[in-house]
Amino acid sequence: MIKLIVPDYCYACPDFEPRVTQRPAELHSSGGKSCFYGDTIIECQYRNRCEAIHDYLKKEEKIMALAKKCDRCGRLHEHYPIGDQPGVFNSIAICRRNATGAMECTRTVMDLCSDCMALLEKFIKEGKTT
Repeated sequence: MIKLIVPDYCYACPDFEPRVTQRPAELHSSGGKSCFYGDTIIECQYRNRCEAIHDYLKKEEKIMALAKKCDRCGRLHEHYPIGDQPGVFNSIAICRRNATGAMECTRTVMDLCSDCMALLEKFIKEGKTT
């Protein structure tokens, strides 16, 4: 069987260049006859480049979709931190502990730009914002 493998993002691509990426295996019998087993697979010669571009754009789309507005100063800012950065925070919620230590937090979360978060952290650590 011949299989054409073309991802959705390749549809109607003007640069599509078909290439056979896998051929069936030839099996020989003891009687001297041979037959083929498996599939012929056809893909674009540029599939690796286009897949990398597609993955990059998907990642950028996710990052751009996370643009935020600071709930304190109103400034628009890009999502931060990028990647796994322990100890770097970008929002706050107010919580209360009862006598047994159980916590109840507000459902409202405030997104803060990096400047307002720095001011909050300074206030918490030093008791001042200037």
